[in-house]
Amino acid sequence: MKLEMEEIFFINALDSETGVIAKDCIIGQGMVTFLVKNDDMGKAIGPNGVKIKSLSKKLGRKVELLAFFEKPEEFFRKAFPETEFGEIRREQDSLVLKINSMEKRKIMQDAGKFKRIKKVAERNYSINSIRMK
Repeated sequence: MKLEMEEIFFINALDSETGVIAKDCIIGQGMVTFLVKNDDMGKAIGPNGVKIKSLSKKLGRKVELLAFFEKPEEFFRKAFPETEFGEIRREQDSLVLKINSMEKRKIMQDAGKFKRIKKVAERNYSINSIRMK
C-alpha cells in the first residue's frame, strides 16, 4: 500500500496529537478515518475523547478511528458494533456476511461508513468485495 502526501500529513498529525501512529488513513467527504491498533484506541481517543476532539478541531475535519485486527472478520465485526452478524467468513479475496435484512438496513443506512470500511478492507486485508447474504 502506498500512501499519498496528504495521508502522511494526517497520520503525522494524529501521531503528534495523540502519540499513536496509524496503520492507514482514508480521506474523503470532510472526514479523516484512521486505522489504528486496537490496543492504541484508548490512547488515541484520550480521556472523554479529549485528544480526538482536539485533533478534529485542528484539522477542521471530522475524525473517525477504526481498530485494526489481524483477521478481517474481526475488523468488520468491530467496525459495526451494533450489528448482529450470523457469520462472517473469507472466501479468497471476498468477505461474505451472513446477516438478516434488518441488520443489513442498519449497515446500509450509513453508506458512507460502509464505503470507508470497504476501502480499509481493500487496502489492508486484500478484500476486493463484500457480499451480504
